[in-house]
Amino acid sequence: LVRWSLTQSSSSSSSYRHLSSSTTKRADPFARRPNEVCDPFGQGGKPLSLEDAQILLNRTLEPGWKLIDNAHRIQREFYHTDYIKASTFITKIAAVGHVNNHYPSISLHRRLLSKQKAWQVVTTVSCRTPTLNGLSHHDFHIAMVRNTLLLFIFQ
Repeated sequence: LVRWSLTQSSSSSSSYRHLSSSTTKRADPFARRPNEVCDPFGQGGKPLSLEDAQILLNRTLEPGWKLIDNAHRIQREFYHTDYIKASTFITKIAAVGHVNNHYPSISLHRRLLSKQKAWQVVTTVSCRTPTLNGLSHHDFHIAMVRNTLLLFIFQ
């Protein structure tokens, strides 16, 4: 922090004077990867291994979720009857991310089914922890919360 003060000299000209010499910048503690001091995911600053991610996928999530990018994220596609219902679904998924402070990547698109000659509305939800550059236990927790939410949406 640098402080300056406006001073008047005898010749009635104004000038600024330096008050403090504490010009060192403070490091942002959240800008680094987790370490021994700060490990918000309890994983030692490392993403889940492929084996651990596979075990969590099989034990905790509904069918449809897949490990993508060599277990660096989990992803699932959801199918909707129309675009408006898909948009409503995205709003509810976004609320879950906001409440849990863990935000997924969400995409909404239409896919042409050539054999049926019809359009299909698809929402893709992808979870990962950017700080760890991979998956954390929190990604699987959030995916489970989304699965629970789906039970209420589609009933």
